[in-house]
Amino acid sequence: MNDGNAAITASMTAWLVDAGFDRQASSSIRSIHSLSATGNRVYQVDLGDCWRVVRIPARRRFIKPAAEYANQNHAAKIHLAPGVIGYGASYGVIVCEWLKGYRSMTPMDVQDDRIRKRLAVTLATLHHQTPPFANHIDPAQALEWNLIKPATDDSRIKPLIGMAIERLEDIDPLQPVNCHGDPVCGNILIDTTSAMNGMIDCRLIDWEYSHISHPAIDLAIVLEDIGADKSSRHQFVSDYNRQVKTCGGQGVSINDVSRLRAVTALISAAFAINHNACPGDVERLIETAEQRLI
Repeated sequence: MNDGNAAITASMTAWLVDAGFDRQASSSIRSIHSLSATGNRVYQVDLGDCWRVVRIPARRRFIKPAAEYANQNHAAKIHLAPGVIGYGASYGVIVCEWLKGYRSMTPMDVQDDRIRKRLAVTLATLHHQTPPFANHIDPAQALEWNLIKPATDDSRIKPLIGMAIERLEDIDPLQPVNCHGDPVCGNILIDTTSAMNGMIDCRLIDWEYSHISHPAIDLAIVLEDIGADKSSRHQFVSDYNRQVKTCGGQGVSINDVSRLRAVTALISAAFAINHNACPGDVERLIETAEQRLI
C-alpha cells in the first residue's frame, strides 16, 4: 500500500528529523509503505538512494522506546537484528536498515533443520553474548502486568491465574539473560537466498519487549507461536542447549519451557481481551490457555 499522501509525508519528515536525519535527506522521500495493521506504526520508506524501516512504537504501559533502541542496537552489532540508523526521543522513532531478500518466518519453517538450528543459535547468542539489556522483567511480572481489567473480570480467565502462578513457582532459577521478549514468527526474519555452507541468516525485529529474564521465556514464546509438536519442541530445545554450551551458558529444561508455554498462553489470552481482539481469537486463545494449564 502506497501511503505517500501529504499528511503522512509531513509526519515522516518530522520523524526522520527527530531521528537525526537532516531536512534535505528527509525531503527526498519517494514513497512510503505501511508494514503494520495495528499497534506500532511501521513503514518502509524509499529515500532515493536507500530503503529504510521507520518504526514509531505504540504508547503502552511499561514500554520504553529508549530501552528498545538500546537493546536492538546491542543485538544489531552482532548481526542479530537489523542495523539501527537513528533514534529520536521526541517520538520514540527508530530508523533501521531494510533487509532485502528476508522474509518472515512461518510455522512450517520449524520442520527445516537448517532454519530451526539457526534460530536456536540466534537465541543462544542473544542470551549469552550481548551486553546487558536496559530493563529486568521476570516472568511473574510479565504475567502480573497483563492480568488487569477487563481480563481479570473474565470468568474463564480467573481460575487459570492460580494455575499459572503454580507453574512459575516450579521453574528452576537460572541466571537471567538478555531476552527478545516477543520472538513470534512475524518478528523473526530469515534469509534463505544467500545461505552459505548450509547456514541461514536470521534476524529479530520489534524489540519493544526486550528485557533481562529467564532464558526459557524466549523459547516458550517461539514454540507456542508456531504450534510445534512434541518432537519439534524437544529438538529445538536440544539445538538451543547445544549452542548455549559453546557460549559458556547454562541450558534450559524442556519442563521449564513447557511451564512457560502455559503461562505465555494465558498472557496471550489476557492481552487479547485487554486489547479488544475479535471474539473468535479470544475464544481460541482462552481454550489454548486452558489446555496448557489444566
